[in-house]
Amino acid sequence: MPSSAILLRLSALSAFFAANFMSPLSAAHFPGELPADEVLAGRHPFPPSPAVYSAAAVPLRLEGLDRARLGAVPPPGVHPRILLGPDQLPDLRARLRDTNVGRALHANLRQRLDRALRDPAYWGGELFRVLAAGDHAAARALVAEKKGLPPGIGHYQPFATVLTLEALDALLAEDAARGRAVATAIATYAELVLPGIEAELRQPLADDVWRSAPPPDATGWDALGTRTAMGYHQLGYAYDFAHGFMTEAQRASTRHAIAAATHGRLWMGARLPAHFRNWNWIAVALGQPLLALAIEGEEGYDPRVFDLGVRVARDYLTYGVSAQGLSTEAVGYTQFGLVWANPFFVAAQRRGHDLLGHAHHRATLDGYLQTLVPGRDRWLSGGDGGDSGPALWTLAMWSYFFPADPKAAALWRTVVSASPKAAALSGNFHLVEPLLWAADDPALGQPLPADGADLAALGLPAIAHDTERGTLIARTGWDKNAAYLQLENRVDVASFLPGRPKNRRPLA
Repeated sequence: MPSSAILLRLSALSAFFAANFMSPLSAAHFPGELPADEVLAGRHPFPPSPAVYSAAAVPLRLEGLDRARLGAVPPPGVHPRILLGPDQLPDLRARLRDTNVGRALHANLRQRLDRALRDPAYWGGELFRVLAAGDHAAARALVAEKKGLPPGIGHYQPFATVLTLEALDALLAEDAARGRAVATAIATYAELVLPGIEAELRQPLADDVWRSAPPPDATGWDALGTRTAMGYHQLGYAYDFAHGFMTEAQRASTRHAIAAATHGRLWMGARLPAHFRNWNWIAVALGQPLLALAIEGEEGYDPRVFDLGVRVARDYLTYGVSAQGLSTEAVGYTQFGLVWANPFFVAAQRRGHDLLGHAHHRATLDGYLQTLVPGRDRWLSGGDGGDSGPALWTLAMWSYFFPADPKAAALWRTVVSASPKAAALSGNFHLVEPLLWAADDPALGQPLPADGADLAALGLPAIAHDTERGTLIARTGWDKNAAYLQLENRVDVASFLPGRPKNRRPLA
C-alpha cells in the first residue's frame, strides 16, 4: 500500500494544481467534473459498465446468515446504532465475559487503553486528560506545542481511536464516571478540530475530502487533514459509543464536526465509473459513509452519502472480486481495505442492503482457501502482501454472522485457533470489530487437524481456474506434503509459482 509520505505528496500535489490552475468558480472540483451534489444524487457521466459483470447479474448467497446477530437499527437519536443496537449490549457483555475469544480481546482492549492513557512515553494520555477536563485553551496549546496531534496507536489508527476505545470500554463497563469523562473529551476534541475542517473545506477541491488539503496555517494538521482529524471513521464510533454519556451540547458539538466532514462531500472512488471501483483504496474510503452513519437521522446527516457508499461497496465486490473469490490484488493486501469495508458491509446489511450475501463476497472464502499453501502457515497470491492471508477482522465477520459455515470455520481455525498462545488475539490491530463479533472458540490453542482433514472435507476442487483473474491453482491434496502450483497471467502481471513443501516460498 502507498506509504504515508506518498499520500502526503499526492495531497500536496492536488492542492498545488488546484491553487495554480483552477479558477475560483470551479475550485470545488476539477473542470468537467460533475459537482458533488449531482454525484450524490446518482448522476453518472460515464457509459454503462460492462454488462457481463453487472451487479444485476451477480446472485445472492445468504444461506447461513444469522440475521438475529445483525440486530435491528434503532430509531434516530438512539445509540449505539452503527454496528449494533442498545438491545444487543447485554449479549455483547456476556460474550466478552464468558467466551475465551471475548475475554482475550477485551483484555487486549484494556491493555491498549492502559498504554494509550497512562504510559508517560505517549503524550496522548496528557492530551486526553486536558480534553476530558474540557479545557479548550490547554488542548490547543498542547497540540501547538507538539506541532500536531499525538501519533496513532497502530497502523492507520489515529489519535481519535483512543477516544473510541475508551468510549467503548466505558459503555461495556457501564461506568458513568468514565463515560462522562470520555464524552467531554470527545466533544472537546470535535471542537478542537472543527476550525481546521472548516478551513480545509474552503480550500480548492474541497467537495472531495480525500483530495482536499488543509491550509498551511492549520495548527496541528497533517496533509491528510480531515481524514486524520476524524480518525477516518473513529470519531463516528466514539460518538456512537459515548452518546448515552453526553449532554445535549456535547452531542451537538460532535455531530456538527461529523456533519461538516460528511454532508455533501465525496471521497475516493465516488466519481469513478462502476468498474473502476475495483481496488484496495476504494474499500479504505468506505470509512467516509461509515462515519456519516454515526449521525443517521440526526441534524446534519446526509442520507445520500450512505446511499452512494452502498453503490460503491457493491461495485467494489462486483468488479474488484471475481466470481471465484479472487481480488484484483493479493489476499494480504486486500485486508487493509477491509478494515473499513467490513464494518460498512455489516452496517449496510443491518439496513437491508445485501452486501454480505453478494456472491463474489461469499466466494472470497473459497479464494482464501485455494491460495492457502500446503502446511497452512502462509498464503500465495500475486502482488504486495501475497504471502499473508485473511486478517482477524475479516475472519471474525464471517465466523460471527455465518456461524455454521465450514469454510469460515476452517479459516478461523487456521489463523486464530492454532496461533501459539492465542497470539492472533493480541497486538495493535484494528480491534473494535473483532471485539464486537467475538464468539467462543472450543479449538483455541489446539493443534490443527492432522493432514488437513478438515480442509479436504470441504470438497474444494483440486484445480481452481479463474478466467477473470487469469489464475490457475492446482494441488495434489490438502496435507502438508502436497504439491502446489499456481499460475497467473493477467494484463498487469504474470508469474509461475510452484511452492516448495519445506518453506513454501515461490521458486525464483
